[in-house]
This record gives sequence, structure tokens and C-alpha cells, in this order.
Amino acid sequence: MTQPTDEFKAGQRVAITQQIPRKTEVWTDRIVGEVLRSEHKKTG
Repeated sequence: MTQPTDEFKAGQRVAITQQIPRKTEVWTDRIVGEVLRSEHKKTG
């Protein structure tokens, strides 16, 4: 499930799941935490 970043509020609990495909398997990592702040920044 994706959620636009402008919907995150300080103090909100979130869970982020990252999946990294490998040749014969998929690595999965999950981080659970609390939003400290949300802002837009230029990337790249």
C-alpha cells in the first residue's frame, strides 16, 4: 500500500517494508517507527 507523503503527520506511527529482489530469493526488511516531520525536498 502506498500513501502520499503529505498525509503523514508528526507523531503518526508508520511501518515501512522494503523488498530487495535477488537471483534466488527476496530480502525483506521492515522498519516501524514514528514520524518526526514530513517535508518535500528535491532529490537526485
